[in-house]
Amino acid sequence: MITYGLSAAASTRVSNELGAENPRKAKTAMAVSLKLSILLVLTVVVTLAFGHNIWAASFTNTASIINQFASITPFLLISITIDSFQGILSGVARGSGWQVLAVLAVWANLGTFYLIGMPVAGILAFKFKLYGFVDRVDMWSFMPSCCPLAYYFV
Repeated sequence: MITYGLSAAASTRVSNELGAENPRKAKTAMAVSLKLSILLVLTVVVTLAFGHNIWAASFTNTASIINQFASITPFLLISITIDSFQGILSGVARGSGWQVLAVLAVWANLGTFYLIGMPVAGILAFKFKLYGFVDRVDMWSFMPSCCPLAYYFV
C-alpha cells in the first residue's frame, strides 16, 4: 500500500510540475518516486527472502503450509517487485494526463487474465491434475502475456 501512496504522490507532483511547465522537475519527481519504490521493494524483498519461514510460522504451525509458502516465495518476490514499478508508473501516467491509455491497459490486463490465465489454469488443474499449483500458475500464466499488451496500449 505504501507504493500506491507513492503512486498518488507521483501523480500529483508530476501533474503539478507539468502544469507549471517544468518538465525537468516532473522527470525528477518521477525518478525520485522510482528510487523510493526501489528502496522499499529491496527492503521488503530481502526481508521476505531471508525470513519467509518466520513470516509463515507467525500464521501457522503446520510444516506443510510453511513449506508450500517457501516454494512460492520466489514468485511472490517477483510479483512484489513488478507490482511496485507498475504502481509508480501508473501514477506518473495519470499525472501526465494519460488516463485514457491507462484504462486501456487495465482492460488489456483483465482480458489476458480471462483469455489466457484462466484457460491455462483450467488445463493444468483438470487435465494434468495440478490442483495445488493452480492459484500460482494462474497468476503467473497471465502476467507475462498481459505486460506486452499493457505496454502496447500505454
